[in-house]
Amino acid sequence: MNIIRSFLAPSSWMILVAASTISMCYIVGLAVYRLFFHPLAKYPGPRLAALTQLYEFYHDVIRPGQYTWVIKSMHERYGPIVRINPFQLHVDDPEFYDELYTSANNPRDKWSFEINMFDRPGSVFTTIESDLHRTRRAPLNPFFSKRSVVQLTPAITKHLEKFCKRIEEWRGSEQSLGLRYVISVSKHLPVKPRTHML
Repeated sequence: MNIIRSFLAPSSWMILVAASTISMCYIVGLAVYRLFFHPLAKYPGPRLAALTQLYEFYHDVIRPGQYTWVIKSMHERYGPIVRINPFQLHVDDPEFYDELYTSANNPRDKWSFEINMFDRPGSVFTTIESDLHRTRRAPLNPFFSKRSVVQLTPAITKHLEKFCKRIEEWRGSEQSLGLRYVISVSKHLPVKPRTHML
């Protein structure tokens, strides 16, 4: 009887082999799906970027902030529409502006993956549903009107001129220009400035 029980009871190596086999089958199946059957599979781009987000992680984290330039080189190689990770396309063509960006006639919900990285649930910026976003943004609309922007232009210009003057003062010196405060302010903006270009 003990012989039968020991034969029927799975040993730990059998569980390990089974788990490894299932994992490998899943990884291979996911790779095949992402490369050949995913809705974005027909768009050009590096195969590694289509397979995993580790490609983007490497260029954004290990080589800090370099993925923007990698995407630019992708466009030079593959054309105006490229697949930059398993779930996203990047478009470098002004003809697609109306198609890509939302408007009152073309509402679209935001992608929750992109919103979750800001860690501000319930804010205007992180609202996923387009109708709720429009409701939350309504009180802010007067601040983004053409009139408001024109009124703020002198203040913005003053600060930009001061910033440019500081850059000119440091040009040619052997010292580095501290951009800590510029970067700390930019962390709260949806678009990061390319400070390494300065």
